[in-house]
Amino acid sequence: MNDQDQAAEQEYRQTVRADPANVEAQNALAVVLARQQRFDEAEVEFARALTLSPDAPDILYNLGLMRGRAKRFADAETTLRRVVELRPDHAFALNELGTVLEALRRFDEAEGVYRAALGIRPDFTKACNNLGRLYSTLQRDAEAEAATRGALSIESGNAIARWNLGMILLAQGRYREGWALYEARRDPALAHRLDAPPQLPYALWQGESLRGRSVSVWPEQGFGDQIQFVRYLPLLRVAGARRITLVCSRELQRLFENNGLADEVVTKEDAADLPEQDFWTPLMSIPLRLGTTLDTLPAQLPYLDAPARNPLNAASDDAFRVGLVWRGSAGQANDGNRSLPSLRTLAPLWKVPGIHFVSLQMGPVGDEAASPPPDQPISDARAVMADFADTAALIRGLDLVISVDTAVAHLAGALGKPCWVLLPFLANYWCWLRDRDDSPWYPQVMRLFRQSVAGDWREVVQRLTAALASEVGARR
Repeated sequence: MNDQDQAAEQEYRQTVRADPANVEAQNALAVVLARQQRFDEAEVEFARALTLSPDAPDILYNLGLMRGRAKRFADAETTLRRVVELRPDHAFALNELGTVLEALRRFDEAEGVYRAALGIRPDFTKACNNLGRLYSTLQRDAEAEAATRGALSIESGNAIARWNLGMILLAQGRYREGWALYEARRDPALAHRLDAPPQLPYALWQGESLRGRSVSVWPEQGFGDQIQFVRYLPLLRVAGARRITLVCSRELQRLFENNGLADEVVTKEDAADLPEQDFWTPLMSIPLRLGTTLDTLPAQLPYLDAPARNPLNAASDDAFRVGLVWRGSAGQANDGNRSLPSLRTLAPLWKVPGIHFVSLQMGPVGDEAASPPPDQPISDARAVMADFADTAALIRGLDLVISVDTAVAHLAGALGKPCWVLLPFLANYWCWLRDRDDSPWYPQVMRLFRQSVAGDWREVVQRLTAALASEVGARR
């Protein structure tokens, strides 16, 4: 709780104690609690406010907003629809109702609600941007671009719209404009979604000469992003950098150190002790500074290596060894779309004879591999995977990796190991581009299996099984 919220809560509580009928103070108290994600307490205070004023649109709107943030989407929908009944011109309630309907995967209804909000307020930047994001989620790229550019025509400096437009363009391979717009991710307005930029006493690199200079490279977003973009560090050396310091997540430190990517590799936790550099740069800003296009991607593979050890002695020598990852981190925004429901979803793969399956799944989800379905024998490798260096060593001993869109897919690609990636239809990450079954970031080794219908993994796994049977047959 920050000091401002704490002071506000105390003030509103005192007011309510002194005047229990003060509905404005009761509502304000509930809003402060909701802002701190104290949702159960906020719910109680909203109920008290509504006892005083049962059909107050502003109180109901705040309650609907809070229920949406708490992921109580059905309750949020009911509440926000009541607001619109009372105030049909409440554009803010319509916009929030659109986000709730999106969360409930009722996309056609969400589109109509956003359009209704814009019919009331044509200059409503947030609704315009939300409509663009919805279209992008559904891979309706031309409409997504038009709506998002519409948001920017209303508010040219809107960081969220610039960031969204950047990803829309990057997904289409339009890198020149896309990288520049993608820089909006470092705006404070997005600090709640992404890593806040570090506050450093030396200059942000913006393409100046690096000859004879030192530069620290700072991590962004997930493990997979760090693995994908660490390929750019040798190019900084080619550009003349005298000393390169790589800051990374602790789980990646040993992998990156073993590959000699930088003069020093430190974790984010230890980065406060770094000496002053000439420049610093976010890792994912380097493509902009170097003018990367689809034609100039640094795509030489492998750009990472792993120790030559094989912990898979239990497999017969002639087995075709396949590593599997079926779920990503639950905290990732699109995990509900990108992850498979369970290991059971991949059951048809076991119909292909002669395969030894290995789970590369870390964390509690890996428990499925420790107690797999009887007809899906699989080795649980968690005991030999302390970090990504260990995972890389394990991958090196495999013939193929099959993964959802998570860090292991990028690691396999960086190692030059054949990797088949299962991609969702909804909110497909921009780096996989559109309408292709390969990746220019990982040429020759990456094969993409895309959903053609949102949520339908069955058809994807059917294609995957046929491809696996063909691959094993060809190897024999």
